[in-house]
Amino acid sequence: SHTSGVPIALPNYKSAASQLLRGVESYQNAFQQTSLNRMVEAVNILFSPNSRSLPTSSDMKRSIRCFFAEISTCTAAESGGDLVPACIANVAKAVRLMRERADALMATGAEVKKVSGHCTAQQQRNIALCCRIQEVYTTLGLLAHKLDDQGARDTLSNTLESLKEVSSEAVAPIFRSMLEMLEESIVHIQEENFTKRGGSESGDTVSIYLSDLLMKISHCRAEYLSKFKTESSNRSIANEMVNSLITKLAGRVLEVYVEFARKIRPEDGPGRTCLANDMKQIEGAIGKALCPLESIGKPYEEFKAFREGLPLASP
Repeated sequence: SHTSGVPIALPNYKSAASQLLRGVESYQNAFQQTSLNRMVEAVNILFSPNSRSLPTSSDMKRSIRCFFAEISTCTAAESGGDLVPACIANVAKAVRLMRERADALMATGAEVKKVSGHCTAQQQRNIALCCRIQEVYTTLGLLAHKLDDQGARDTLSNTLESLKEVSSEAVAPIFRSMLEMLEESIVHIQEENFTKRGGSESGDTVSIYLSDLLMKISHCRAEYLSKFKTESSNRSIANEMVNSLITKLAGRVLEVYVEFARKIRPEDGPGRTCLANDMKQIEGAIGKALCPLESIGKPYEEFKAFREGLPLASP
């Protein structure tokens, strides 16, 4: 003191600040670990390690709500939003766990590849799994785009793309088999006598290859593509991945058809007219059963250009 001649002892602000920071860091670590545990538990309930049952759409929504609740807590005014990057990292961990569990539930084997008959139980399982994953991908994907922190946005987006891969892998065998089935029909165009069909005065223009191809295109929609149903609030985005697979399927069918049509291109007018009419029917079938023709892009443009380039028969 001034009266005793002893200097006043000043508080050690640096030490106090260090202790305070350590306390805050300890609190944040405990909070984030508890938050992660809640999200992991939500995934464990969704994809039980001891069960092969698929989660329902309602189950998926409950899990998503859990993720949003954790993020909402971190963005509360009292936290200042400082916990958001760490919280998003935890969401990414939970999504990676979801990916592992979903991958383990995927049906495999010969039954997932057969497309000549009815949609099998294994195929229906994989289609349902694909749709459930798409609901998570869509909802969290919309969230990722709204994040201000670039690092957090990239972390979540990259993890969601990994989840999307499982969704695609689940149904890839179905799409490959559908393409192979349609290609098998197209190959028989080489056996077609377009000159005879085009010059038939009896009106007998029945084509085995064309009837078979049109029937199988319709079969793809009725037995498989119609099963892809999502209950997301944004269906257009939720179906984006499936629509992309369908568009690629349609594009490849048109490409293969043009490849074979070039090889057997009839030299006479009636034959060329007959081929052009077949192509019009195929366009109509694909537009009705698979996807809008305009969405196919270059493969359709080349298909259409080839058809329109076929000289018409003389009147």
